[in-house]
Amino acid sequence: MLAILSIGILPVQGAISGAYSGKGTHPGFTISPIDALGKVSTMGLGWLKNGDMVWVRAPDQYYNPPSPNSSAGVWIVKNIATNPTVTKLVDQFRQPTGVAVGPNDEIMVVDLDGVYKVSATDGAKTKILSAPVTNPSPPYHSYMFCPMYSNGMYYAPYGSTFIAGGFADTDPNGEYTGAVLAWKPDGSGGFTKHAGGLRSPNGGGLGPNGIMLFTDNQGSWNPSCALNIIKPNSFYGLHQNTSKGFKDNWAGLANKAGNLPYVPPVAWLLQAQSVGATYGVGASTSQPLYMDHGPYAGDVIMGDNTLEGMSRVALDPVNGATGVNANYNGSVHWFTNLPGNGSNTPAPNRFEMDPTADVIYIGTLEIIGQSGGAWPTGATQPFYKINLDQAAIKSSFEILSVKSRAGGIEIAFSQPVSQASAVAASFALKQWDLVRQEGYGAGNNTSTAPSISSVQVSEDGTRVFLGIGNNAKIDRVLSIIAGGVRSQTGNSSLVFNQAWFTHNYQSTVPFSASTVAIQKVDKYMNSHVMHTVIPGAVKLNVDLRGNYTVALSKLDGTLLEERQGFDAGVITLKAPGRGLHILQVRQGSHAYVRQVAF
Repeated sequence: MLAILSIGILPVQGAISGAYSGKGTHPGFTISPIDALGKVSTMGLGWLKNGDMVWVRAPDQYYNPPSPNSSAGVWIVKNIATNPTVTKLVDQFRQPTGVAVGPNDEIMVVDLDGVYKVSATDGAKTKILSAPVTNPSPPYHSYMFCPMYSNGMYYAPYGSTFIAGGFADTDPNGEYTGAVLAWKPDGSGGFTKHAGGLRSPNGGGLGPNGIMLFTDNQGSWNPSCALNIIKPNSFYGLHQNTSKGFKDNWAGLANKAGNLPYVPPVAWLLQAQSVGATYGVGASTSQPLYMDHGPYAGDVIMGDNTLEGMSRVALDPVNGATGVNANYNGSVHWFTNLPGNGSNTPAPNRFEMDPTADVIYIGTLEIIGQSGGAWPTGATQPFYKINLDQAAIKSSFEILSVKSRAGGIEIAFSQPVSQASAVAASFALKQWDLVRQEGYGAGNNTSTAPSISSVQVSEDGTRVFLGIGNNAKIDRVLSIIAGGVRSQTGNSSLVFNQAWFTHNYQSTVPFSASTVAIQKVDKYMNSHVMHTVIPGAVKLNVDLRGNYTVALSKLDGTLLEERQGFDAGVITLKAPGRGLHILQVRQGSHAYVRQVAF
C-alpha cells in the first residue's frame, strides 16, 4: 500500500538563474516530410483494419467553397511507414472537413452539404444525411468537423453562427447551430443534438475511457482556444450577441433556462494576441489526437493554424475519477515546432498515430495564418511524420504534467530534479481568470497569482509539490515557468520550462512523496488471475465469477486505462509506453497487483 514518508519543507531561497525557455523543436523528435504524399491540404485521417491510411483531401478555398471537384475526396495510402503508395478511392466532394472509420471499415465523411458513407472496397459513395438546414445556405463557417464513432453512433462538432470577422452579431442560422451532432450509421432518424454552445470546433477525436474530445477556436464568447471533453446535454459557452438585439441560439437559451449546464474546457490555450507571445499558446487550434501508446501515452496533442507548432495536454481527472463523468483539469505543454521559420511555417491540421509504432502523422494546410487573417494561406505544405525517439526523449529534461492536489499543485518531471533547485524562487507564477463575453477574444483577465508557501519533492525526485493553497476556480489558468529548476544528473535546464494549468476543480487528494508500492500477494487472486507481457501489450487470463475491474497505471498512481470485466475471459491492454507500470485486477476486497515492464 502507499506509505507517505515524512519529509522536510524546503525553505524559500534566492532565485536560481533561469528564464523562459521559449518554444522550439523538441530534441527527441525527428520530423520529416513524406515526399510520396506531395503537398495538398489535409482535412481527415483514419485507419483501415489492414493498416492502410484513409486520407481526406480538400481544395484550398474555404472562403469560397467550390462545387464538387476532383481535388476533394478520399485517398488510400498503403505502406505509409515504409514505401507509401497513394490511390484515389473517390472524389467529387465539395469541402470535406473530416473522416471517421467505423466498424467493418465503414468510412464516414462530413462535407459542406452533408454526411457521406464511402465503401473502402470500391469507393461507392452514399449520401446518408444532408447538412442541417441554414439561412443563408451555404452558411458562413458552419462546418461539420471530424466525426467520431462511439458505441454505435457517429458524432461531429458543428460550427456556430457568426459573421465575417468572428463576431456573434447575428441571429442563429438554424436549429442545430453550434451543436455536437449525433446520427446513426445509416442516417435514419436524422441528426440529434448531443450537446451545444460550440463556436468554431476545427477538430474532434476519441480519448481515453470512452470520452470524446473537441477543440474550439477563440472569438466571441471564447476568450481563448480550448480543448473540451464532450458530455451529453452540456453547454460550452457560445451565445449570440443578444445585447445588440440578436436572438440567442438553441443551446444558449437552454443554458439560460437551466436545462443545459456549462462545462468548462479541460484546458484553455491562452490567446497569443491577447496575453503576449510568452504566455500565448493558441490562436486557431486544430484536431486533437489522443496518444494511446508511446512516451507520452495518455496525453493529447493538437496543432494550430495561426501559431507555429503543436501543444500537448496532460489530462487531470480529479480525485481519481475516470471517463465522461469525471471533472477534468488539464496542463498545456509545448510539444514541438514543425520545420519552417516564423511566418513560413506549415499549419498542422489533422493527426493520426501509427497503430504499432511511436510515429505521429501530420496532415497540413498551407502556411500559418498571417496578420491579414487567421486561416492559413499561400502554398500548400508537405505531409509530415514525427518519429518519437525513445532514447532521446528519455534523455530530455521536461515537464510532463501538472495536477491538482489538496493545498496546491503537483508538477511531474521526466527526470529527477536537483534538490538545490527545487525551491520557490525557481518558479514564476502568473494567473488568468477567463470570462466569456461578446467581444472577439475578450475576457483573458489577469488575476493575482498565488504565492508559494512550501515546496516538497517526491522520494524519486520526479514530482514537486507547490503549496499554493486551494486555488481552483472554473476557467482559471495558472502559468508556471520553472526557469530555475535543474535536473539531478547533469544539472540540465528544462527543454520547455513553461506549463499552463487550467485549474477548474480542486483535488482533495494529498500529495504523496512516495511511489506506488506493490501490496502482498492475494492468494485467491493469484490462483484466478494470470498475466503475460506480449509485444506491445499485456494479456490477462481471468477466471473469476461476477464483476471485477482491470486497471493499468503509472508508478505514481496515475490511471492510464480502466476496464470492467464480468466472469472468466481474456483481456488485453495495449502497452501505454516503455518502462514499468502497475497492473491491477480488483474484485471486492481481493486484489491482483503486479509491476509490468514494457
